[in-house]
Amino acid sequence: MRAERIALMPHWPARMGEDMAALYLGVSMTKFRERVGSKVYPQPVKEGGRLLWAKRQLDLYVDA
Repeated sequence: MRAERIALMPHWPARMGEDMAALYLGVSMTKFRERVGSKVYPQPVKEGGRLLWAKRQLDLYVDA
């Protein structure tokens, strides 16, 4: 998802794919994948074929 489109959103969604989750945390996709892979960042839940991160999970990580 493009950053310009995200900036127009009034609120972040409760669950997001990795592109939006990386943008939410302010890191590149490469860094996000690296930190998820090394279990530094919260792990996703799988729904069908999609990996999703809960905004609450990401907020708890940032607050810690």
